[in-house]
Amino acid sequence: MTYQEVNTLTENIKTFLELLNNKMETNQIDTYEKLIVFLETIEITDKKLLPLTGYLGKVLDVIQLLKPNSTRSKNAKKYFRNSLKRTGHDFLFDELSDEDKQKLFDEIINSSALYILLEVSNFTYSSDINPISSLRNSMGDRLPEEYFSELLAGWFIEDIFINQLKNKGFEIDQIGVDTNRKILFKRPKNMGDADILIKYQNKEYKIELQRVGKATKPTKIDNEKNESVIKTTLKSHKISDNKVLTILWFGKEPKGIAQINNFLYEKICIIKNSDINNSANNEVSYNENNIFIDKNYIENNSLSDWNELKSSSITDLAQKLHLE
Repeated sequence: MTYQEVNTLTENIKTFLELLNNKMETNQIDTYEKLIVFLETIEITDKKLLPLTGYLGKVLDVIQLLKPNSTRSKNAKKYFRNSLKRTGHDFLFDELSDEDKQKLFDEIINSSALYILLEVSNFTYSSDINPISSLRNSMGDRLPEEYFSELLAGWFIEDIFINQLKNKGFEIDQIGVDTNRKILFKRPKNMGDADILIKYQNKEYKIELQRVGKATKPTKIDNEKNESVIKTTLKSHKISDNKVLTILWFGKEPKGIAQINNFLYEKICIIKNSDINNSANNEVSYNENNIFIDKNYIENNSLSDWNELKSSSITDLAQKLHLE
């Protein structure tokens, strides 16, 4: 860029900021909403100024997230509740203390604000290294607070489950990469590893806990008529380790599980990965993106609901978890 181009751009920025300042001093812009309208409607003839308005808009997004009573801040909490409702686990919301809930909300809001600033930083400095590229791909067209709410809803379910096992007397270690419950902007390769290690007497298992809000009963499997097998989503790498228990926690009347399959509602199905990987076992199988479970296996290897888990003795639970 030549000296003249820099000088012209600087003058244009100065004019833009003077106009903005005048609007604010005369109370024509005295709310965040009016600032948004101003940024959306102002005519900018110099294309080099467009990034500046985008930058101010992103900063405004951050301010609205961090301001406690703003619409965007309130919506971040709604996204979290909606994520639980989607899988039918909203009934568990009151199991955590107000302090723990606030920690979850703070993580969603603060991480979303940081994510937006990283977007601005990467754009402003035209960096070839984008620290949030993997997150951006996973996020799709969702807002960061929507996407992070989904992640934290999974942690929420894990924390409730872990707390109950600890209360029973099990020795529990949290061994996953997200143990600190902080959003990782650069996701490690071992992100999919089991997060919970449970020990009882002389046995131990890793636990991969999945909340499930969608399951179907396909009419055919491998071109054979299906009478009793249920299909739900589970990545195959989740069940590759035979020393892991895969626990599917089905939600309470989620839209993704039809009434005809209501025997699944609230069940906590405990699957030994060795059963899945045993070719002689025809009650559990999988492909790359789905797990197929016979109804009898679910009935014989499940807690009926959350209340049964809470009321069970440690010895009864140890038997269900194959720790005896």
